Order: sequence, then C-alpha cells, then structure tokens
Amino acid sequence: MFLGGRTLVIISVVYSCKW
Repeated sequence: MFLGGRTLVIISVVYSCKW
C-alpha cells in the first residue's frame, strides 16, 4: 500500500473508465 485509501479510489476510477 503506497497511498492507502487514495490508491483504492484511483483504481476504482480507472476501472470505471475502462468498463
């Protein structure tokens, strides 16, 4: 975990854009 919760949020946004 690098940034912690922030990383999960970014991943969620990226997944939303991909799907």
